[in-house]
Amino acid sequence: MVIAPLQQALCTDRCRVTSGPEPGNWIVPSLPDGWRLVSFHFFVDWRQTPLVVADRIWMTRQLRLDLGDTLDNISEDKILAQFYDGGTFQEFTELERIVAPCGQQVSVILLPEIPVGDINDDTPMWAIIRGQNGEPQFGKCPVRHLKARIQHHSGGAVSVGSKGLTYGTSAVECALSKTNAAFPGDADAVIVDDRDRIRYIVEYKKHTLDAPIGEHVVTQYYPTPDGRKYQRLEALAARYRRSQSSHIPLVVLYYSTKKPEIRLQHITSMDAKNINIGADSKNMPDNAHTSSAVVNWLGML
Repeated sequence: MVIAPLQQALCTDRCRVTSGPEPGNWIVPSLPDGWRLVSFHFFVDWRQTPLVVADRIWMTRQLRLDLGDTLDNISEDKILAQFYDGGTFQEFTELERIVAPCGQQVSVILLPEIPVGDINDDTPMWAIIRGQNGEPQFGKCPVRHLKARIQHHSGGAVSVGSKGLTYGTSAVECALSKTNAAFPGDADAVIVDDRDRIRYIVEYKKHTLDAPIGEHVVTQYYPTPDGRKYQRLEALAARYRRSQSSHIPLVVLYYSTKKPEIRLQHITSMDAKNINIGADSKNMPDNAHTSSAVVNWLGML
């Protein structure tokens, strides 16, 4: 049994993992010493105007079972050993250091990676939070509890449409996409400096068409169908700007699967109907110099 990062795969066949470049590789190599990327799931209360970001964020991981393991016989000790020895505990404490000054708490959510059709309200999952005594507290609960927490943090029922997702980062996310408790969206890449301060929020957008990236930038998909995605990211960025009293740009990184090129755009503002772009890198070639070019571009915002 291992605790593993989320992995996007086809919901109907979780062995069919999506392919393509890892966008973080265009950022991380040229970041200053001590800077890094973190990612997590977060909630907004859709009843509120402006949107209110929940104090609780989720550091979500897959729980992949060994041959012979079942959800009934897997032991708490085995999961905790993986949590402490496999690097997840260190990631948990690092994320806590980053978001605690912004008034947020972290839950580690461990989702069993089993066939989507086997998941129901009674399927067990596991969570780890920081207890009042300062030590991590471990708990097992059914998926129905997870759904209740999703609706609680989201201000009520939340869905992605009747068809659900085609691809998902976990089997549970796929299963919940056909319910009124859809799994929350994530922050793809939050760039953090060597003092644990948030500096940028970056949304990755894969471009799979032969048409130029410029014909499919965010302004072409706002407010429909992507309005809610960017509104919630802006709400997250706004919370961190207020908490840190600092400038935190919201950036979209587009990357093509057809051509070796990427593009960056800085979202400067948005309302219910319009989204505004400031700096635009235009198309950049994907080569040995891309990472330094990306970090230099970010530094000018």
